[in-house]
Amino acid sequence: MSDDAEENKFAKTVHDLITEDGHIPEDEPQLQAEKEEEASLLPQFDEEGGTPRRTILVVDDSEDFRSMLKTWLETHGYRAVEAGNVQAAIDTALRERPDLILMDVGLPQSSGISAIYRIRKDPLLRDTPVVVLTGYSPDALRDDALKAGAAEYLNKPVDTDQLEKVIGSLLGSDAHLHR
Repeated sequence: MSDDAEENKFAKTVHDLITEDGHIPEDEPQLQAEKEEEASLLPQFDEEGGTPRRTILVVDDSEDFRSMLKTWLETHGYRAVEAGNVQAAIDTALRERPDLILMDVGLPQSSGISAIYRIRKDPLLRDTPVVVLTGYSPDALRDDALKAGAAEYLNKPVDTDQLEKVIGSLLGSDAHLHR
């Protein structure tokens, strides 16, 4: 069998697994996972479908806090991605190239401040604004965070009105839309 025939046979087999509406049968979870991963890498668009939404990376070791903040960001028109530790934050930032990063200070393995130093050293990320969100006593680490390259330092619990203003000032008045 020729290489072209072999490729066509493979393509037909994969195509046969996917129904006409794009649904992958439940007995093919690997294909479903691959399809979802590919879809997550595609640009996300505003409701009119014309302008890509801005991406914000939420870095916090609390899954509940990440989930709450992700939901809030998405209801305000942003695309939100998450990471629970420094290494995941760096990996996600390199893969997703977010427009802004919301960074907790107290993270497992390493601090959010050390993550900011690492981000500032990477040519692909060095200009990405980082906003520190921390539960530590007010202003305890403000100087360290700003010295590392944070654009802003906010205390938890987060005042969403203040957060909205900070995001708007860093990304522009139509902050949820990608430029």
